[in-house]
Amino acid sequence: MDTETQQILLVTGDYDIVQQVRQALQADNFAIQTAYSHMDGLYSLENGEFNLVLVEANLVDRRSGEITVMALAQVNANLPVIVLAPNGKFPNKVNLPDNVSVSALNENAIRRNVASVLRIAVAGETADRGSFGFSEEAQALFTLSKSLTEVLDLTEVLNRVVEAARRLTQAEEGMILLPDDEAGQLYLRAKVGIDVEVARNFRVRTEDTLAGHVFRNGSPVLIGAQGPQKVKTEYLVNALLYVPILYKGDCIGVNQY
Repeated sequence: MDTETQQILLVTGDYDIVQQVRQALQADNFAIQTAYSHMDGLYSLENGEFNLVLVEANLVDRRSGEITVMALAQVNANLPVIVLAPNGKFPNKVNLPDNVSVSALNENAIRRNVASVLRIAVAGETADRGSFGFSEEAQALFTLSKSLTEVLDLTEVLNRVVEAARRLTQAEEGMILLPDDEAGQLYLRAKVGIDVEVARNFRVRTEDTLAGHVFRNGSPVLIGAQGPQKVKTEYLVNALLYVPILYKGDCIGVNQY
């Protein structure tokens, strides 16, 4: 491990905490890896090397109710763990392990406690939180990343992806189309805002269709200037957005909104 770069694991389900920590520790000698859930945090800690763990005080395992900081502290009793609590006090009436300390949840306190635990100097001015804002797009992507660490079912993952994309595009409908190579068609794999009966039989040819064009060429297409468009569902829509799903340069599917 590079002794000059402090490897820090941040475990939280709160987007604001991620930003506070990054603002507090924005120097080049910090490398921050974020885990978005109890399970994600344990997996990251057990499979990586870190100088310090920062963890949200209120985080627990959704299934067992186990307090996340207690579980993380037990993985390595020699690894320092800092709990981030709004008022600088751990909310649960438990005896914290010897390798755990508590920090108030503000940038100055985070910077000061990290410097104390790691015995290093941490430079940086307090950021004016009113001078920057976090966009709806960033919040949606953070929420999606967090939720995907909590599910293993492929259908559920795809449905969450298409729902997040619908929110970002402010679309009424959304779908993911994947290829059926034998039939030469794209079939509906995940959906939101679409009638179940329609979805069950939804197929699109890969030839002579906009979705097929996007699938073959790997470039997005926005149809919106020509007025209402009729699609296979028989609805009239004011705009259509087709976005390719790319993997290592190859198009493996199409998003339609």
